[in-house]
Amino acid sequence: CWECGATHRTMRQREVARMVCNTKLKRGGCSQKSARLDRYEAQLQDYMSAFRIPEDYHEKLLDAHKRLTPAYDNLDQQRKRLMATLERLKDLYKWGDKTRREYMAESKEIEQALRSLPRTDHDEETIARLAGFLQDVASAWREADQEHRNKLAKALFDSVWVKDQRVLGVTPRPELKQFFDLQYSELSTDVLQWRPRPDLNRRSLP
Repeated sequence: CWECGATHRTMRQREVARMVCNTKLKRGGCSQKSARLDRYEAQLQDYMSAFRIPEDYHEKLLDAHKRLTPAYDNLDQQRKRLMATLERLKDLYKWGDKTRREYMAESKEIEQALRSLPRTDHDEETIARLAGFLQDVASAWREADQEHRNKLAKALFDSVWVKDQRVLGVTPRPELKQFFDLQYSELSTDVLQWRPRPDLNRRSLP
């Protein structure tokens, strides 16, 4: 939910699936309107149909990896620090110095930070496999039922942000982020664009 940050739940009314903000369901404290699930699915279909992997993607991705090489050591250090912090947090919870709510909230934040760290390998086979997956995902989405579309969305995005019955942005899964970044380096106008919010790594729909 763009308004409050809560997840949405799928509710069925007369066989029609609708997405409803969990905050609104539990406490009624969110102004987000519910919307038919197929409305959001159609918007994501338009986005994925416009997504393009350039023919020279392989070379561009490898070049990008090479430019990032000096930062790899720093990323590894960040990863080690976050892992150490997570272990200390587990100990504090085990010793009773942290409540379960505090532990769950803080560990979720650390795990999210770990997932957001860029990949630091040069796995060419993985790059090619992911590119092939993205090339075909629009047709797969078009042919899928709602259950399989849900699985595809989870494979593509960590989050899909909605407001006023419209998909405003997405947070791509870390392993796919390089392809989203490649799109923006091409200054494409028909795919998701950066949303200038420092608190969340979102892409916004045109």
